[in-house]
Amino acid sequence: MAPIPSVPPPEPFRSRPPVASPRHALRLLVAFGVTLGVVLLLVGAAVAAVAPPAPQAVCPDPTKPCGPPPNAPTLPPFTVGASSAPTSAPSLPRPSGVAPSAAVNAAPSASPSAAAVPSAPASSAPASSASGAIPSTNQPALGTLPQPVPASSEAPATVGTVWTSKDIGYSFQYDADLWTVQQQDGRGVLLTAANGNVAVVITGALARDVSADQALSGEANRLSQNILGFTEQADPSLLLPGSPHIGYQAGVGNQYVGTLNSPQGPTVAVDAVIIAATDQRITLLVSVTTVDRLRTPSYQAVDSILNTVDWGSGQ
Repeated sequence: MAPIPSVPPPEPFRSRPPVASPRHALRLLVAFGVTLGVVLLLVGAAVAAVAPPAPQAVCPDPTKPCGPPPNAPTLPPFTVGASSAPTSAPSLPRPSGVAPSAAVNAAPSASPSAAAVPSAPASSAPASSASGAIPSTNQPALGTLPQPVPASSEAPATVGTVWTSKDIGYSFQYDADLWTVQQQDGRGVLLTAANGNVAVVITGALARDVSADQALSGEANRLSQNILGFTEQADPSLLLPGSPHIGYQAGVGNQYVGTLNSPQGPTVAVDAVIIAATDQRITLLVSVTTVDRLRTPSYQAVDSILNTVDWGSGQ
């Protein structure tokens, strides 16, 4: 008998490929997500291990500091330069790119003394002529010559606000529209300008307690505690002209440079000038700290203050 030929089954009966169940697909998706997360964590840990440390934050705009200053502005020790205990230096709390050319005055030229009044030329009176006429001498009348002016009893003219030391009697004048009194005591004052970009300390002590050299070295040591790389100015083109003076009293002084420290690390470059002088009764110290970009206007503004210093007559 002949074999029965094979006939393909109808279409509905053909076998179909197996279809994954929804539960199986979900398990695969979860497994893939977990694996991917583990891989990303491992890669992130490896990158963090080999990556260099993040740079310290630097304030791009000095008018908006990244954080509060390390120390508030403060006066030096009560006796200038005599204490070896650490004290915080005047900081620049809100660098705004004030502030604030020379805080070290050029030695003032001697004031000309009152001009001497020339005496009228001595000449004997000519004898009268027979007609009684007196010959002309061609000399100017005495009233047209400069006359000496007696010393005035009026108080000295002021060009600003007067600050006077209650303890040792010196005084100076400053522009209250420019400078703000941040701190003061009976011997000195801390002035700031330009939103804290410029800090000026003017203070004094009895000369028998502190010499000008001691005041200078003590203040330099104090400033070095908050200013990184605090060193003497080495650029000859930036050195102030003339010699250091306070109220036309010759003294000693020096210029310094460094970088202001802050909680975020080094921020802005700063310049400093320290001047000290004595009249053998008291010793005065002037310390100027300013951001580098305000160096010239700051020194000019402080120079105007130094020219007004009156050493006083003592207590």
